[in-house]
Amino acid sequence: RFTWPADCWEWLGRGGQFMDFETEGRCCEGLKPMDDCVPTEMGCACPDCPCHICLPCGDGECGPFENECNCPADCAPAACVEEGGSIPVIPDPPKCCPGLVKVPCDAPDGEGGCLPCVGASLCTKCGDGQCGKGENLCNCPADCGGECLGLGETFLDFNTAGKCCPALKPVPDCDIGAVEGCSCPKCPCYICLPCGDGVCGPFEHVCNCAEDCPEAEKCVPTKKSECLGDPYGADPAGTLKIEVSGHDVTLRHEAVVLNCCLDTTVCFTPRPGSLEVVERQGGGPPCFCQCLFDVVATLPGVKSGDYTLTVYNEEHGKVLFEETVVVP
Repeated sequence: RFTWPADCWEWLGRGGQFMDFETEGRCCEGLKPMDDCVPTEMGCACPDCPCHICLPCGDGECGPFENECNCPADCAPAACVEEGGSIPVIPDPPKCCPGLVKVPCDAPDGEGGCLPCVGASLCTKCGDGQCGKGENLCNCPADCGGECLGLGETFLDFNTAGKCCPALKPVPDCDIGAVEGCSCPKCPCYICLPCGDGVCGPFEHVCNCAEDCPEAEKCVPTKKSECLGDPYGADPAGTLKIEVSGHDVTLRHEAVVLNCCLDTTVCFTPRPGSLEVVERQGGGPPCFCQCLFDVVATLPGVKSGDYTLTVYNEEHGKVLFEETVVVP
């Protein structure tokens, strides 16, 4: 990408890069110095240096070397899917707009059951308590359940027939023990779950749905950013930000020092009063490189309550954070 074009010997052509606080006169005519940022799954990553790239930014065309981070004027971010819109099955599909979640395109069959839908997903506000655009009894029972109980809802009754919405079943509302084993209430207490669908989903764990969750620990999809800069002088532990949305707890572990060549996967064990989170390393072997990274993961379907959340990182070999989390 670093070029010295024949028609401007002393300056940089399109895609040429340089590192200098002084930018005037460094790019060929018709080009301008832009911050050399690149898009990542978590936004834009910009170098921690006066690094620039020469681009014709502002000409209305998203051309070579340009992207939504180094030239937003020409390269608008990909359009997100609005409420009720569908996400097609294509490579690199669009994402739901902020505040929306992706749900299946399943629909009621008119006889009390559900018609499974394989393919497109829908973007909705599922979980906000209102049966909104694109939602129905089958793809968002929590909002559209009517008199039946949705995912993760509990009840106390010896008679379990018809209590849970379609595709859900009542299972004993047991918890993972504080130390080991399972703790089950001495009452006819149940929780509505899709137990038996082969997926260890929200609210499910080894004690209430062992057939889907054979292990106490649940590992969830984890995003690890590109290298965000030199870790020299930084706090190796980084910082932790916690966001609670409904019954989902999102962890944003920012600017943590990690090995460049290892993967990170967030796993957690939900217990009464505690959420034990482990950032596991994998994909080795490690290399002689360390960088600052952001790690983001969501713990789905955490029951209402007050929790002591601990974050243990395998690379660091210790608990990095202990926080109090309240799930309404």
